[in-house]
Amino acid sequence: MVRAGINTSRLTNAESGRHLDFYAGAGITFKFSKRYNLQPEVNYSRQGGTLLAYESFDPNLGAEKYDVEAKYVGIAVTNKIFIYQGLHVLAGPAIDFKVGDNHDSVEGFDFGLYGGIGYTLPFGMSVEARIKQGLVDIFGSNVSTGGYEEDYNDDVSEIRLNQVISVGVSYNF
Repeated sequence: MVRAGINTSRLTNAESGRHLDFYAGAGITFKFSKRYNLQPEVNYSRQGGTLLAYESFDPNLGAEKYDVEAKYVGIAVTNKIFIYQGLHVLAGPAIDFKVGDNHDSVEGFDFGLYGGIGYTLPFGMSVEARIKQGLVDIFGSNVSTGGYEEDYNDDVSEIRLNQVISVGVSYNF
């Protein structure tokens, strides 16, 4: 199976613009029954968002915008349940490993959960839409770096998570 499409991503808890890019991947489909497939995948995805960085605590003074872009190679395990003919819902976990970025402090990995809907045509082509929610702060703010209280940031409003909507096609050989 090969797959490709477009991503629109953003960073949560931020006055963030969306980032439009692409993804591509491959996987193997295991058909356990007429209604259930398990599909391990390896994907390449480009994600990010536009952040506003206020230079002072007064938001009326304006903010500087900067783009955060990260490139990931990830492993996903997709569970597909067929509802009616080719119509299916899907869900699963994914772990992404950073292979590039434009911002030095982006965390080296992301773990996320995703779900979606799709339709598989009789000749093996599918169209799918997915939404993935990252669970690791991309700047590492929710990771304690030591045993000292001042090293731990418990302000959840500062946690920046990847949130990605993907639409694409796949072909199962």
